[in-house]
Amino acid sequence: DGETLNETTPFLINEDGVYVAGDDEKLASYPWVAQFNAAEGVLVLNNYNGGAISTAATGDLTIKLMGENTIFHEGIGIDIFGGNLTITADAAATLDIQNIPAVDFSDEPYHCVGIANNFEGGYPDAEKSGDGVTITGYAAVSITSTKKLANGTVNGIGAYGGVMVLGNASLNIEAINNYTSLARGIYSFAGAIVINTTGEVNIAVSGEASHDTGENV
Repeated sequence: DGETLNETTPFLINEDGVYVAGDDEKLASYPWVAQFNAAEGVLVLNNYNGGAISTAATGDLTIKLMGENTIFHEGIGIDIFGGNLTITADAAATLDIQNIPAVDFSDEPYHCVGIANNFEGGYPDAEKSGDGVTITGYAAVSITSTKKLANGTVNGIGAYGGVMVLGNASLNIEAINNYTSLARGIYSFAGAIVINTTGEVNIAVSGEASHDTGENV
């Protein structure tokens, strides 16, 4: 949403329907929808309903979910530049990541990714390490990624490292490329895909023949 959370302004405040970064002083007057603990690398989403989330530096990040959360984006919903990403919840909570395709051909991004860790949709320029994505706890994550007009790839989750769904977590992915080009549900360059959960996992992919892949390593 164009706001930066750090040690000085750790809260994203809902100020009469507008999200702004704030501190304890603002927290006394308005509810918060996100809180970032910079020392521990933990971002808590609390009924967040806004734009894409990205990190400014390499390092592990844990996103803890509370309530019902929604991310709307055109390119990449959660964009991590390295380090391991964990999405979790102590109690039942949801995260719905929705791509909003641009109407104008020139505005549509080449790659569309729900959750990305050291991944833009193509192939890596150089060798990297780690950089996995884990969904665990009681988190229920749904991703809808769609391309309407331009060529390029559609990806539910893309990571250089492994992708894991563990514990009681649920994952639902719908990756649709109406341009009949490459579509992937879960993609990893250099890791394993591990699904070991009591929750539900559903992957629906539609793209060019022989180029639509539910799981791809």
